[in-house]
Amino acid sequence: MVILVHGMGKALKGGTLQEWTQPLLQSLNDIALDYRDRDETDPEFRTLPPLIIDSADAVRESPNTFIRVLRANPRYKDDYASILITEASWGKDFLPATAGATYGWAWPSAVKVIFRAARLVSWNMVPQVAAKHVSEHMPWLRWILAVLVTILASPLIAVGLIVLGVLIVLTPIPAVGRLTGSFISLFADFLGDPETWQRKPLQAAAMRERVSHALLKWSGDPEKKVKATPVTVLAHSQGAAISAQVLLQGGVHAQNFICVGNGLPLLGYARWGDFILRKHHKHDESIFGAIGLRKVTPNPEQDPIRDWKNHASNLRWVNLWAKFDFVPAGPVGGTAGQDNEEAFKNMSTGTLGSDYGPEEHAIYNSSALIKDHIVYSKNRIEVIDPVAQLIFRDCAIPPEKITGDLWLPPLATGNPIIDTRMRVHQRMVKCLGLGRVLAFTAGALLSWQLLSNPAVTETLFRLPLVNMPQMQWFRQNDELTWLTVTALLGVIILQILNRWLWVLLHGRVERRRTSDGKPVEAVGQECLVLNLAAVFLLSVAVPAAVVTMSAAPVLVGLPLIWILGYVGLFAVLVVISLAGRPVKPLPARVPPPPASKVNK
Repeated sequence: MVILVHGMGKALKGGTLQEWTQPLLQSLNDIALDYRDRDETDPEFRTLPPLIIDSADAVRESPNTFIRVLRANPRYKDDYASILITEASWGKDFLPATAGATYGWAWPSAVKVIFRAARLVSWNMVPQVAAKHVSEHMPWLRWILAVLVTILASPLIAVGLIVLGVLIVLTPIPAVGRLTGSFISLFADFLGDPETWQRKPLQAAAMRERVSHALLKWSGDPEKKVKATPVTVLAHSQGAAISAQVLLQGGVHAQNFICVGNGLPLLGYARWGDFILRKHHKHDESIFGAIGLRKVTPNPEQDPIRDWKNHASNLRWVNLWAKFDFVPAGPVGGTAGQDNEEAFKNMSTGTLGSDYGPEEHAIYNSSALIKDHIVYSKNRIEVIDPVAQLIFRDCAIPPEKITGDLWLPPLATGNPIIDTRMRVHQRMVKCLGLGRVLAFTAGALLSWQLLSNPAVTETLFRLPLVNMPQMQWFRQNDELTWLTVTALLGVIILQILNRWLWVLLHGRVERRRTSDGKPVEAVGQECLVLNLAAVFLLSVAVPAAVVTMSAAPVLVGLPLIWILGYVGLFAVLVVISLAGRPVKPLPARVPPPPASKVNK
């Protein structure tokens, strides 16, 4: 049983199910084929289909997909394991927040996000091989990086919020409202959910109830001797914060809890939600017992790690977060609404400290501050494949055959094929930043050279779009013209490098099977080399050739020196992108029981 919980923002009914289920089924299919093809004892077993979709319904109250996946061993129970995948969609269980309320919440939250994002970037920009040395001997380097990010980000966010506030004030004016209404609604839809979670406890309780209700269906009934169904909860963003409070305090149970882009370190617990826990045995005669609840001691510190130890000790908790997730997610701390800086330091320096928390895994999504938070479901190598392997292990592998060979580090087996895919994926993602920088640098050089040619500018200014009266600023202002053409060329180069070519090459790294089920040969470093070669050719070689071979080059005098300098910039960016090792994962660190219990 798999329950998917969406994050903040407007959620289409069945959308979360479709977003995650398709890639999960592809991975389950490939994993089942891996086990099937290794079995040489039963020829008939090798002819069975690896995965069967029995039903897929996205329009019910609880959209779900029912599948059967071929087990790893033909002599264990029957040939197929049944898996139900559903979603707990809480997005329509409460009154939506207004734009004004969301705006009031955004200012203090923006300050918190800026400082946490600055710290996140400062840690990520130092290669791990030097992280321990930097932490001990050059702590000021991290402070400089954090201050630079804060200085750059603060004015942009502040100006954006001020402009947004002016638009909200002017929205009642009919003419302005028609132009800005859609944008204001989008803002309220996206950030209104966390505002409601933190400031409206009653509506936050409705969010929790949706997740709790989805879990209670499968919790079993000891009185009727109905066994609980093993459940894996996969939750994103704010959905992870909601699910965490339900699982750690709500008295409902699951086998695995996987957070992606976890909102708990930023949003924390909702208020008024930690005084009661649901229970399965209704022996209490009070009003709490009548509705299946019991009194518990309040937890004023809101410590999710202690709640995990006290109320959900059998829950496997895995926290996956992208290194540049703008939320930012990060390691889970001992106080809800705060991250775990000690865990982050330990992951960066490769040491194991005295902090407590779930399994922590820093992953590579897109190396972009905003995009990183919304593409977890597209990260097959570090998210989809490990989650599918965990689901497959729990339902389709005989218990005596389980050896801990999950793809989630630190339980990886050291399989060379898996390790190679992981390394190539991580390096290719880091090279996306290289492509962004060089694409716009190349755009600046090309636009400078092209606009210095009278024939080019004359042809450009004859275009109907440029010749419109509204475009006089473009025709008369050299700086704006250059910036506009630079941005246009940069976007075109970026589209070719980071979208078309990168997706094509990275797809080769992701693929494990062909459409007819045949295994794909392991891809080594050649995809990374081809990606770097394409970046060099399109963003370094082509601009250099255009400038130097032009009849009137804009860079005259020492062409060889500036070309060598440009190639040197490329080399430095490649080293920065590839230097160091990935941040090491941390195993689960569960706090010991209280001293009173130990003494007993």
